[in-house]
Amino acid sequence: MKIKVFTDHDAAHLENSVNEFLIAHESTKEIKFITSLRAMDDLVPGNDVHLFYSVLVVYKE
Repeated sequence: MKIKVFTDHDAAHLENSVNEFLIAHESTKEIKFITSLRAMDDLVPGNDVHLFYSVLVVYKE
């Protein structure tokens, strides 16, 4: 068993990456989805808190 984790702040980009991976690896055993907030540096203009999406895929090679 192997684990692959995808993380992105753009849900559409993440979905495309995960779908491409799942097509290439048909023997998927488990998929978990996580959403989290990530604080950015307050001293840099334009760096706000971002919502990050993560997908964990357990698969067999």
